[in-house]
Amino acid sequence: MNMRAIMSLYTHSLSGWTFKPSMEKTRYSLYCDESNIHNARYMLIGGLWIPQQHEMELRESLSKVRQDFNMTAEFKWTKVSNSKLMGYYEWVDCFFRNKNIGLRS
Repeated sequence: MNMRAIMSLYTHSLSGWTFKPSMEKTRYSLYCDESNIHNARYMLIGGLWIPQQHEMELRESLSKVRQDFNMTAEFKWTKVSNSKLMGYYEWVDCFFRNKNIGLRS
């Protein structure tokens, strides 16, 4: 990278040179998982990415759903009881309401 390219990443003010905020990199947290059935032809691989500055917000909303619906055990998506169904809906909605999350499968 030449000096002109390097200098284009900075702005100058009375207080000195500063890195342009628009050029700052965003750090992401990535989560991935896979699912398949024994001897099945296909496997599903899914991923979620979220900017680290928004991760705590998601964690708090998921914890609130667990607390509100008394969901203390591991989620078993194949065994959703009627008494916990609304909790599962709320859990999924946490991901779709948060516009900072990326989902892919």
